[in-house]
Amino acid sequence: MTSWKERFLEAASRFEDKDELEISYDFSVPASDNDILSLEGALQTNLPLAFKELLCEFNGIDVKQKYWGKGHLYLSTSYILNDIPKYFRESGNYVPEKAELESVVFFAQQNGLAVLFAICIKPFNEFQVGQVLSLESDTGEFELECDSLDTFVETSEYCHLG
Repeated sequence: MTSWKERFLEAASRFEDKDELEISYDFSVPASDNDILSLEGALQTNLPLAFKELLCEFNGIDVKQKYWGKGHLYLSTSYILNDIPKYFRESGNYVPEKAELESVVFFAQQNGLAVLFAICIKPFNEFQVGQVLSLESDTGEFELECDSLDTFVETSEYCHLG
């Protein structure tokens, strides 16, 4: 099976504006067992296997782009645990209900956190475990983005910051 990093880079190679934006990627070192256990403890649930596998390959991706500068594309476990809750407390944007927030784990973003991507870890509304959802900051509502993390990682439109 192809690694998560290889699948991401293959998708990134198909991104239409990659040359104009002069995109480069920096993959963080793999998450430790303690990183994963801390995240699972905070979420009070086990992470989907696919997400654990991805974290064991790299614990976030930073991107550098000509117009957007540098930023986090895929979020590290530390960012998920510390910065995402702070963002919801301080952003002034619409925030989903607590039960919905407890049913997902945010793992990627675009447009300076204006779009957050999350893996569903507990079913809610029409969403099922393992699906990738997007959360728009201007509505505070979740929408189905992809049926799986595999599809998300292999899709070129998710390989840039905005």
